[in-house]
Amino acid sequence: MGTTLQAGILTPGNPSEGVRLHNEFLARRAGISKDSHVLDAGCGFCGPAIDAARSLPGCRFEAITISSRQAALASEQVKRAGLTENIQVLVADYHRLPFRDQQFDVVQFLESSMHSANPEQLFAETFRVLKPGGRLYIKDGFIKEIRTGEEEDAHRAMDDLFRMRTRTLSDTTSLIEAAGFAVTGTQALTGMVNARHFLDAMLEQHDHPEGQRTRLGDALYPSSGSIEPFNWPIIGEVIAHRP
Repeated sequence: MGTTLQAGILTPGNPSEGVRLHNEFLARRAGISKDSHVLDAGCGFCGPAIDAARSLPGCRFEAITISSRQAALASEQVKRAGLTENIQVLVADYHRLPFRDQQFDVVQFLESSMHSANPEQLFAETFRVLKPGGRLYIKDGFIKEIRTGEEEDAHRAMDDLFRMRTRTLSDTTSLIEAAGFAVTGTQALTGMVNARHFLDAMLEQHDHPEGQRTRLGDALYPSSGSIEPFNWPIIGEVIAHRP
Protein backbone atom coordinates (compact mmCIF):
# COMPACT_ATOMS: atom_id res chain seq x y z
CA MET A 1 0.00 0.00 0.00
CA GLY A 2 2.97 2.32 0.24
CA THR A 3 3.47 4.76 3.10
CA THR A 4 0.10 6.56 3.03
CA LEU A 5 -2.56 4.32 4.57
CA GLN A 6 -5.64 6.32 3.69
CA ALA A 7 -8.54 6.54 1.32
CA GLY A 8 -8.04 9.32 -1.14
CA ILE A 9 -6.33 9.24 -4.51
CA LEU A 10 -7.39 12.67 -5.72
CA THR A 11 -5.94 12.55 -9.23
CA PRO A 12 -5.76 9.90 -11.98
CA GLY A 13 -2.50 8.68 -13.41
CA ASN A 14 0.62 7.62 -11.55
CA PRO A 15 -0.47 6.31 -8.12
CA SER A 16 2.56 7.68 -6.29
CA GLU A 17 2.00 11.12 -7.82
CA GLY A 18 -1.64 10.99 -6.78
CA VAL A 19 -0.68 10.14 -3.20
CA ARG A 20 1.80 13.02 -3.05
CA LEU A 21 -0.78 15.50 -4.32
CA HIS A 22 -3.28 14.08 -1.83
CA ASN A 23 -0.88 14.60 1.07
CA GLU A 24 0.02 18.12 -0.02
CA PHE A 25 -3.69 18.93 -0.32
CA LEU A 26 -4.30 17.72 3.24
CA ALA A 27 -1.35 19.74 4.54
CA ARG A 28 -2.95 22.86 3.10
CA ARG A 29 -6.32 21.92 4.59
CA ALA A 30 -4.63 21.41 7.96
CA GLY A 31 -3.18 24.91 7.77
CA ILE A 32 0.44 23.76 7.87
CA SER A 33 2.94 26.45 6.84
CA LYS A 34 6.70 26.58 6.49
CA ASP A 35 7.19 27.56 10.12
CA SER A 36 4.59 25.22 11.67
CA HIS A 37 5.33 22.80 14.47
CA VAL A 38 2.97 19.89 13.81
CA LEU A 39 1.85 16.85 15.76
CA ASP A 40 0.89 14.02 13.41
CA ALA A 41 -1.17 11.87 15.78
CA GLY A 42 -1.35 8.34 14.41
CA CYS A 43 1.33 8.84 11.76
CA GLY A 44 1.49 5.34 10.26
CA PHE A 45 4.54 5.11 8.01
CA CYS A 46 4.92 8.93 7.77
CA GLY A 47 4.00 9.28 4.11
CA PRO A 48 1.86 12.40 4.73
CA ALA A 49 4.47 14.04 6.98
CA ILE A 50 7.25 13.38 4.47
CA ASP A 51 5.32 14.87 1.56
CA ALA A 52 4.29 17.89 3.65
CA ALA A 53 7.86 18.50 4.86
CA ARG A 54 9.18 18.30 1.31
CA SER A 55 6.65 20.80 -0.01
CA LEU A 56 6.92 23.14 2.99
CA PRO A 57 10.62 23.36 3.94
CA GLY A 58 11.04 24.50 7.50
CA CYS A 59 7.96 22.89 9.03
CA ARG A 60 8.64 20.39 11.81
CA PHE A 61 6.73 17.25 12.72
CA GLU A 62 6.46 15.14 15.83
CA ALA A 63 4.99 11.96 14.38
CA ILE A 64 3.59 9.42 16.82
CA THR A 65 2.23 5.91 16.50
CA ILE A 66 1.39 3.29 19.09
CA SER A 67 3.05 0.63 16.91
CA SER A 68 6.78 0.13 17.40
CA ARG A 69 6.90 -1.67 14.03
CA GLN A 70 5.30 1.30 12.28
CA ALA A 71 7.65 3.69 14.06
CA ALA A 72 10.71 1.73 12.92
CA LEU A 73 9.55 1.64 9.32
CA ALA A 74 8.54 5.30 9.44
CA SER A 75 11.96 6.28 10.78
CA GLU A 76 13.57 4.43 7.88
CA GLN A 77 11.40 6.33 5.42
CA VAL A 78 12.22 9.68 7.05
CA LYS A 79 15.96 8.93 6.97
CA ARG A 80 15.76 7.84 3.33
CA ALA A 81 13.98 11.09 2.49
CA GLY A 82 16.71 13.12 4.21
CA LEU A 83 14.23 14.69 6.62
CA THR A 84 15.50 13.62 10.03
CA GLU A 85 15.83 17.28 11.08
CA ASN A 86 12.20 17.93 10.15
CA ILE A 87 10.42 14.79 11.35
CA GLN A 88 10.86 13.00 14.66
CA VAL A 89 9.08 9.65 14.99
CA LEU A 90 8.04 8.45 18.44
CA VAL A 91 6.17 5.49 19.88
CA ALA A 92 3.42 7.08 21.96
CA ASP A 93 -0.26 6.78 22.84
CA TYR A 94 -2.18 9.81 21.63
CA HIS A 95 -4.36 9.64 24.76
CA ARG A 96 -1.27 10.40 26.89
CA LEU A 97 0.98 12.68 24.87
CA PRO A 98 4.62 13.05 25.93
CA PHE A 99 4.70 16.77 25.09
CA ARG A 100 4.51 19.97 27.09
CA ASP A 101 1.48 22.24 27.21
CA GLN A 102 0.86 24.59 24.26
CA GLN A 103 3.67 23.16 22.14
CA PHE A 104 2.13 22.80 18.66
CA ASP A 105 0.74 25.04 15.96
CA VAL A 106 -1.20 22.20 14.32
CA VAL A 107 -2.39 18.77 15.42
CA GLN A 108 -3.62 16.50 12.64
CA PHE A 109 -5.45 13.18 12.69
CA LEU A 110 -5.44 11.55 9.26
CA GLU A 111 -7.81 8.59 9.53
CA SER A 112 -6.54 7.90 13.04
CA SER A 113 -8.90 9.47 15.59
CA MET A 114 -11.59 6.93 14.68
CA HIS A 115 -9.49 4.25 16.40
CA SER A 116 -9.78 5.97 19.79
CA ALA A 117 -11.67 4.17 22.54
CA ASN A 118 -11.63 7.33 24.67
CA PRO A 119 -12.24 10.38 22.47
CA GLU A 120 -12.87 12.61 25.48
CA GLN A 121 -9.33 11.98 26.72
CA LEU A 122 -7.96 12.19 23.19
CA PHE A 123 -9.33 15.66 22.49
CA ALA A 124 -8.50 16.90 25.99
CA GLU A 125 -4.86 15.97 25.36
CA THR A 126 -5.00 17.56 21.91
CA PHE A 127 -6.32 20.79 23.45
CA ARG A 128 -3.56 20.73 26.06
CA VAL A 129 -0.67 20.53 23.58
CA LEU A 130 -2.01 23.07 21.09
CA LYS A 131 -1.01 26.71 21.36
CA PRO A 132 -3.82 29.26 21.72
CA GLY A 133 -4.98 29.87 18.19
CA GLY A 134 -3.55 26.50 17.16
CA ARG A 135 -5.40 24.43 14.60
CA LEU A 136 -6.92 20.95 14.90
CA TYR A 137 -7.44 19.12 11.63
CA ILE A 138 -9.20 15.77 11.33
CA LYS A 139 -9.69 13.84 8.10
CA ASP A 140 -11.45 10.64 9.05
CA GLY A 141 -14.22 8.16 8.45
CA PHE A 142 -17.66 8.94 9.85
CA ILE A 143 -20.89 6.97 9.88
CA LYS A 144 -24.16 8.36 8.57
CA GLU A 145 -26.36 10.35 10.92
CA ILE A 146 -29.35 8.18 10.00
CA ARG A 147 -28.71 4.52 9.21
CA THR A 148 -30.75 1.51 8.24
CA GLY A 149 -30.32 -1.65 10.30
CA GLU A 150 -28.33 -3.19 7.43
CA GLU A 151 -26.02 -0.19 7.27
CA GLU A 152 -25.53 -0.28 11.02
CA ASP A 153 -24.57 -3.97 10.88
CA ALA A 154 -22.14 -3.33 8.02
CA HIS A 155 -20.48 -0.43 9.81
CA ARG A 156 -20.05 -2.39 13.02
CA ALA A 157 -18.60 -5.34 11.12
CA MET A 158 -16.05 -3.02 9.52
CA ASP A 159 -15.28 -1.40 12.88
CA ASP A 160 -14.62 -4.83 14.35
CA LEU A 161 -12.36 -5.88 11.47
CA PHE A 162 -10.25 -2.71 11.44
CA ARG A 163 -10.42 -1.99 15.18
CA MET A 164 -12.24 1.27 14.59
CA ARG A 165 -14.92 3.12 16.50
CA THR A 166 -16.45 5.29 13.82
CA ARG A 167 -18.83 8.02 14.96
CA THR A 168 -21.09 10.49 13.24
CA LEU A 169 -19.68 13.83 12.19
CA SER A 170 -22.01 15.62 14.60
CA ASP A 171 -20.99 13.40 17.53
CA THR A 172 -17.33 14.03 16.77
CA THR A 173 -17.94 17.77 16.57
CA SER A 174 -19.70 17.70 19.94
CA LEU A 175 -16.75 15.87 21.51
CA ILE A 176 -14.32 18.42 20.12
CA GLU A 177 -16.38 21.35 21.35
CA ALA A 178 -16.71 19.76 24.80
CA ALA A 179 -12.90 19.67 24.99
CA GLY A 180 -12.84 23.45 24.54
CA PHE A 181 -12.27 23.83 20.81
CA ALA A 182 -14.10 26.20 18.50
CA VAL A 183 -15.15 24.26 15.40
CA THR A 184 -14.76 26.38 12.28
CA GLY A 185 -15.74 23.93 9.57
CA THR A 186 -16.97 20.43 8.80
CA GLN A 187 -17.71 18.76 5.51
CA ALA A 188 -18.00 15.42 3.81
CA LEU A 189 -15.30 14.89 1.19
CA THR A 190 -17.54 12.68 -0.93
CA GLY A 191 -16.40 12.79 -4.53
CA MET A 192 -12.95 14.02 -3.58
CA VAL A 193 -11.61 10.84 -1.97
CA ASN A 194 -12.25 7.14 -2.32
CA ALA A 195 -11.03 3.77 -1.14
CA ARG A 196 -9.72 2.55 -4.52
CA HIS A 197 -6.10 2.67 -3.34
CA PHE A 198 -6.95 0.38 -0.44
CA LEU A 199 -8.98 -2.04 -2.54
CA ASP A 200 -6.26 -2.17 -5.20
CA ALA A 201 -3.82 -3.31 -2.52
CA MET A 202 -5.99 -6.37 -1.86
CA LEU A 203 -6.31 -7.54 -5.46
CA GLU A 204 -3.67 -8.50 -8.00
CA GLN A 205 -5.90 -9.37 -10.95
CA HIS A 206 -8.92 -7.15 -11.34
CA ASP A 207 -10.19 -9.03 -14.40
CA HIS A 208 -10.38 -12.30 -12.46
CA PRO A 209 -14.02 -13.30 -11.79
CA GLU A 210 -13.46 -13.08 -8.06
CA GLY A 211 -10.21 -11.15 -8.00
CA GLN A 212 -6.81 -12.69 -7.37
CA ARG A 213 -6.08 -11.71 -3.82
CA THR A 214 -2.88 -10.32 -2.42
CA ARG A 215 -1.62 -11.39 1.01
CA LEU A 216 -3.40 -8.34 2.42
CA GLY A 217 -6.64 -9.40 0.77
CA ASP A 218 -6.32 -12.91 2.19
CA ALA A 219 -5.64 -11.53 5.66
CA LEU A 220 -8.60 -9.14 5.69
CA TYR A 221 -11.05 -11.36 3.83
CA PRO A 222 -10.41 -14.89 5.07
CA SER A 223 -13.73 -16.19 3.73
CA SER A 224 -14.22 -17.22 0.11
CA GLY A 225 -15.94 -15.03 -2.43
CA SER A 226 -15.17 -11.79 -4.16
CA ILE A 227 -13.74 -8.76 -2.44
CA GLU A 228 -16.34 -6.04 -2.48
CA PRO A 229 -16.14 -2.61 -0.88
CA PHE A 230 -17.53 -2.48 2.62
CA ASN A 231 -20.27 -0.09 3.45
CA TRP A 232 -17.41 2.40 3.73
CA PRO A 233 -17.81 5.24 6.20
CA ILE A 234 -18.22 8.75 4.89
CA ILE A 235 -14.82 10.40 4.56
CA GLY A 236 -15.00 13.89 5.97
CA GLU A 237 -13.06 16.59 7.74
CA VAL A 238 -13.32 18.72 10.84
CA ILE A 239 -11.38 21.95 11.28
CA ALA A 240 -11.19 23.61 14.70
CA HIS A 241 -8.92 25.86 16.71
CA ARG A 242 -8.03 26.40 20.33
CA PRO A 243 -9.40 29.80 21.41
